[in-house]
Amino acid sequence: MSASETREIQEKLRALSLSEGRLPEIAVDGVYGPLTSLAVSAFQQEEGLSVTGNVDSETWKRLNDRYLATLYAQKPPERVAALACNLRLRMGETGDDVYLLQTMLNFIGENRFYNIGGVDKNGIYDQKTAAAVREYQRAAGLGMTGDTDKQTWDAIAALYNKYFEQVCK
Repeated sequence: MSASETREIQEKLRALSLSEGRLPEIAVDGVYGPLTSLAVSAFQQEEGLSVTGNVDSETWKRLNDRYLATLYAQKPPERVAALACNLRLRMGETGDDVYLLQTMLNFIGENRFYNIGGVDKNGIYDQKTAAAVREYQRAAGLGMTGDTDKQTWDAIAALYNKYFEQVCK
């Protein structure tokens, strides 16, 4: 398992620990050590899965589902910016919506998901932006198109708003 995949697992377990208070709180360091294994085991036990301490496909699916359910159960996000229902941002698009998307992706990457972000804030939907969106879509269990539709935008905005409130208190 790569360090970025381990960080993502740790991030989701940590978020569940902080929001629900039942799982052990772990550091997000990209190392799949004994504490991460312990947190995974505790999660598996709560979910009625085989307790192995390793993340198999069913554990990943349940972890992702529970993480998203917890995220969406929180207060609805304030709109960072309006994205028309039928608008889809994709390669080659330019403008303020793309710049704001890049800003949100970088903030999320700098503060929580270290494998997302690192895009140039230039207002151009380029390869780096599409790759960061695909990585977010993968992490969120969305279709990995690399395009930003309303569902992807809303999910990114929700996470951005959540972490912005925590970091900027």
